[in-house]
Parts: sequence; structure tokens; C-alpha cells
Amino acid sequence: MIPGTVFGKPFCLFSEVNGRLLLNGQPAAGATVEREYYWRWGEKNYKDTVVADSDGRFHFPVATGRTLFGMLMIHQPVIEQKMKVDHQGKSYDIWEFMKMDYDFDSELARAGRSKRPLRLVCRLEQDMRVNLDLGPSSRCDFE
Repeated sequence: MIPGTVFGKPFCLFSEVNGRLLLNGQPAAGATVEREYYWRWGEKNYKDTVVADSDGRFHFPVATGRTLFGMLMIHQPVIEQKMKVDHQGKSYDIWEFMKMDYDFDSELARAGRSKRPLRLVCRLEQDMRVNLDLGPSSRCDFE
């Protein structure tokens, strides 16, 4: 993660995430959650991990980046976002999304909806599904 701004304007690569993990209705306490994102502009890949608490809750802070040329040159932002969970010897993909802007809280702003924070309830026993209205592929419900 690269905290920073260019001329006072931060580039949001992955908005803040607050989530809860459930497996068959029970909290997935102690599960490891990995967030990975690839910023095509600088061909930079980032990863960070957190561990879910006893209630299955996890949190990632906002991930921002900076580039001088990105502010000066017209380009299409493209950030490939993924999250996966390792729990009880199994691995679960829980989030895949192609972010096409640098705005904060824009991951769920598709189809004319206003921007909102990423508050997720992820059910590990469910299959990944594509949310055609909002954009991401996920095992999560959006609060």
C-alpha cells in the first residue's frame, strides 16, 4: 500500500473494507483475509492480510497510490481487485472487481447508485456470483 497524494488529490486504489465472514451461519473466527490489487498504470501489485476476530469481522484501511505522470497524462484508471479467505484448510475467493476510477467508495456505485462504503457480509459456503447491477463478483452481501 502506498499512502499519498499528488497535488493534494489522493488516488483510491481500493476503498476501505469492513466485513464479516460466516461459514454455515457461524463466524469464521481466525480466518486469514488477503487483499490483493494490481494497479495497471504503474504495473504495481500490492497485497496485505488481516485476521478475522472472534465474531468473524475484518477491516482493511483505504489503499491509495500516487504518481506524478498519472495526474498529468490522460489515462483510464484500471485496478484489478481481489480478496480471498483461508479458513480451516480451505481457500475461498470472496471478491473480484475491476475498478475503473480513482474515486473513494466507488466500487458499488454502478448503475447510477451513489457511492457508499464497502460493508460486506461474506458467506463462505456460497458460490461466487456476479452482481450484474453493481459489478463485483463476490460471495458477499452488501450492507
